[in-house]
Amino acid sequence: MSIVKLAPKIVAGSALAGFGLAFGRDVYRKTKKNLLLVAALALVTIAFYGLFVCCVWIGRNYESWAGSIFKKLGALAALAVCFGISFYLILFLDGAIIEVSQGAENATAPEGLSPVFFGGIILQVLLVVSGLIFGLVQRKKRRIAWVTEKSNIQFFEDHGIEELDDEHLRDSEGNRYKLKNVFKGELEFQAEGRRGKRGYITFDENGKYISWSGLANIS
Repeated sequence: MSIVKLAPKIVAGSALAGFGLAFGRDVYRKTKKNLLLVAALALVTIAFYGLFVCCVWIGRNYESWAGSIFKKLGALAALAVCFGISFYLILFLDGAIIEVSQGAENATAPEGLSPVFFGGIILQVLLVVSGLIFGLVQRKKRRIAWVTEKSNIQFFEDHGIEELDDEHLRDSEGNRYKLKNVFKGELEFQAEGRRGKRGYITFDENGKYISWSGLANIS
């Protein structure tokens, strides 16, 4: 690098670094000022969304009784926390709106409850009910998935297929395959070290494996 180019690059680098530090400090100051607002929004989101998620966990079925009891008790405890926090937030917002509507300087104790309170309670109920319904609807699909998973494990054993990891498997003849494509009703595996060779597993609408092609030409 010539001296003519060296000095400007050093200066430019220092200037840009200084600008970056100044910009970073400015962003930090603005974020720090709004930190309480960001935390409040995060708390509101977690509290209300938590109502829905906890009820989904309560409404779901589980593969074992132990898992069902443990997860549902945990979901109930989390639901109580989310309900308490969200209810407090509703009361806080209700009081704040009434106070603002009466005038910040001559504010008196809020009398009665505003529509915000009733709207918040309705939102809580809707989130709880929708979460329970969503969890109940998932029960059939989850039950089918467990049966299908066991069937597919048996399918691999019957066909001498060994799953090596999430993308690779090995057949009874020692051929290794890597998952290449997922089609509707079919998985395509590329045979490693065997040019133009593939392996295909077909499956039904529930994901249950039906057939294994073995080492085959590209179809």
